[in-house]
Amino acid sequence: MGRNNMNMNHRFQRGMSIWSFSLIALVGGFFVLVGVKMVPVYLTDMKIKSALTSLARDPVAQNAPKYEIKEMIRKRLEIDMAERAVNLEQDLAFERDGRARVIRIAYESVTPLFSNISILVQFDHKEKVGDFAGD
Repeated sequence: MGRNNMNMNHRFQRGMSIWSFSLIALVGGFFVLVGVKMVPVYLTDMKIKSALTSLARDPVAQNAPKYEIKEMIRKRLEIDMAERAVNLEQDLAFERDGRARVIRIAYESVTPLFSNISILVQFDHKEKVGDFAGD
């Protein structure tokens, strides 16, 4: 009975091998690396979304022409130090929703991960801004 009990303890006291631990550490390290690389991307996106939202609430923007709205967004992004993330000439669009003007910023962010591997994240934000005026 003493020998049988010893075999049972030996079977239950096994731990991870060095290879199992290395594999878990490698996978965990990969996800930590991705997380560390993506935090600045999402913080910048929050600034862009905030600039667009504050513009939608600005009474001056309600009937402003497109070039003034573009300048207002550019200034807000510059203050938040997020102007490099968006190319307003390409990424800014004006649409209609009934009589309301919809301002849309759709852009991509490419973040190098390691070697020739990068992460591509696409963002698309829309806000309604008052009635259409002349452009």
